[in-house]
Amino acid sequence: MMNRVKNNKGITIMMLVITVIIMLILVMFAVYYSRNAAVEARIAAAYTSLKEVKEACERAIIEIELDPSTYDEYYFFGRNVQTDGSNLAEIQEKCGGVTLSERSYKISDSTDDENKRRLDNLEISKIKDTFIVDLENKKYYILDGVKKADGNKVYEYREIQLSYDMLTATK
Repeated sequence: MMNRVKNNKGITIMMLVITVIIMLILVMFAVYYSRNAAVEARIAAAYTSLKEVKEACERAIIEIELDPSTYDEYYFFGRNVQTDGSNLAEIQEKCGGVTLSERSYKISDSTDDENKRRLDNLEISKIKDTFIVDLENKKYYILDGVKKADGNKVYEYREIQLSYDMLTATK
């Protein structure tokens, strides 16, 4: 009988080097394809929140129109940004340099009693940003905007919706 010599004592250095190279290639692909994930997530979160605010405001306007003796704008929105102590010029700048009407209101995640009342009356769940609602012009803004992958910021609902639609259409 011949003695067979078994030389299987583990992996060779060559196998280890090949494995490391393959892992580096996979990591490079993962980093390349995920670099815009944070931007996409910010746009998706902003769109979802802004859509919730927009729909709540539209419901409130319908309720005001259906029963004006019970509901008015103040019930749902409180004081407008011209009279609530906000710096109007700063808000307009933070919304992309727009001009807001007298029927513009701030909806935020602040914990003051007035804002809690506003969120309860609008039936809005937790939000994490500050929004400006311009009822006169039917525009909805996210304060400070959302940065897109190209570095530009979008502020208004339609712009954010378009950015969101472009992101989801490519998948």
